[in-house]
Amino acid sequence: MLIYLQDLVLRVLYRLRSLSEQTPLDSATFSYAFPLLFQVIQKRGIESGEDDESSEQVALSLDIIKFHCGECTSSSPDQARSLTHELLRFRC
Repeated sequence: MLIYLQDLVLRVLYRLRSLSEQTPLDSATFSYAFPLLFQVIQKRGIESGEDDESSEQVALSLDIIKFHCGECTSSSPDQARSLTHELLRFRC
């Protein structure tokens, strides 16, 4: 059975989204998953040949981050503003 990278990424993203919907991940687990989420958003999809797949990957990544927005507290408003700016820049 041949499994492509985009299929694995989608599987992981769907699993993370499912877990995040039930209860937010703890900070250690989220920090482990965030590099993947950031790369998906930054590259507008990983190894995706079709626009639908790349849009799906980006949407799932943003959903996962959205579920954890309440968990992230920052003592510096500049950090929060900077992260929000970066996420909005990649979403457009």
